Amino acid sequence: MKKLVIGLTALGLCFPLSACGTAEKGGFSFPPVAFDELKEENMIDIAHTLLKKKEEELWDEGYNNRGIQELKKLKQELYFDDAESITDISTYYRDYSEHLNNYSDYEQSFSDESVEKKKDEFIYHGDVLVTGQLLSTNEPAESLDRYTLTIAYDETSKAYKIKKETWEDVYAK
Repeated sequence: MKKLVIGLTALGLCFPLSACGTAEKGGFSFPPVAFDELKEENMIDIAHTLLKKKEEELWDEGYNNRGIQELKKLKQELYFDDAESITDISTYYRDYSEHLNNYSDYEQSFSDESVEKKKDEFIYHGDVLVTGQLLSTNEPAESLDRYTLTIAYDETSKAYKIKKETWEDVYAK
């Protein structure tokens, strides 16, 4: 049975969760959250809850509009683990002006020009991107399950819109 554990860190101060410092050192973390089953609705609910929690904290600290900008820079790591598979999900936020020099390891595996173009557009329009690969002990790398969660703040509704797509869907556009 799969377990979902999410750690959330702020502004790259501590990554992964286990490396987070204390409050005195500027570290920030949420406690792990576990689910008995890995379900899309669980991932969306948790991501939304954690982002809203951080948004509220930033507003409480008086950041106001700056808080939204800080929120966009959050980094997350998700871990999925059971007896037969290990999942390592990297989360990244890249400012459009920095994207040329800040591709993640996963992004670097794509070199096709159409993918590069889509990557630029996707990074620019997505506030926070959650990308993942499911690594199974008995499956070759070519059969990895790939997907992307895009968490974008919608100014009109003042809420986060979260969409899940496979990498093939994302890069085929």
